Amino acid sequence: MLVGAVMTQRPDLFKVAIPQVGVLDMLRYHKFTVGWGWAVEYGSSDSAKYFPYLYKYSPYHNLKKELLIRQQL
Repeated sequence: MLVGAVMTQRPDLFKVAIPQVGVLDMLRYHKFTVGWGWAVEYGSSDSAKYFPYLYKYSPYHNLKKELLIRQQL
């Protein structure tokens, strides 16, 4: 998750970043495999209290077109 979040929030810091394994969809992670167990630490997007916080740093939901184009080069 850290690599994915840094890629979307500060792509200027790295020439290469490869998030191979991790939680990248912070709004749905708790619906897959053992992700429900992490809701205690991260919070759940099912809660109106945590949704804005999770959405703000979710790598999957913060991809920008410029980042995708940059990756194809």
